[in-house]
Amino acid sequence: MKKFLLIAIATIFSVALLKAGDERHITFQQLPAPAQTFIKNYFSVNDIASVKIRHDRMKEYKVLFKNGSKVDFDAHGEWIKIKTRDKGIPKKAIPVHVLVYVHENYPQNLIMEIERHGKRHTVELSNGIELKFNSKGELVKIDD
Repeated sequence: MKKFLLIAIATIFSVALLKAGDERHITFQQLPAPAQTFIKNYFSVNDIASVKIRHDRMKEYKVLFKNGSKVDFDAHGEWIKIKTRDKGIPKKAIPVHVLVYVHENYPQNLIMEIERHGKRHTVELSNGIELKFNSKGELVKIDD
């Protein structure tokens, strides 16, 4: 009986762990409204390869494009990560303080990836340099 109970508990625990990382395909229309607006403003809906929802610790959405670019959104539809493969992130989608710093200090480089952590940002440039900005918009670290 003890053995059966342990197996049952282990099975339930395993299923719960698998469900925690559940990821499934959804339609563009199932994205939160702010995410749909963001995609329409800065990317082409026709270039979307897939849209997924993931339930891990929190609900997240992932939009993958045919060229390999992707945008991740939080449960409210606010972007948390943008990664491009070719032309760089659209300038209008980049916070002004980040755009100004990169333009002044790395004018020959494109912003290929940006990640938001609250009001902090991490940026990867086309030359591989990573820039980290604090919540005041000040550069705090450069990794090359």
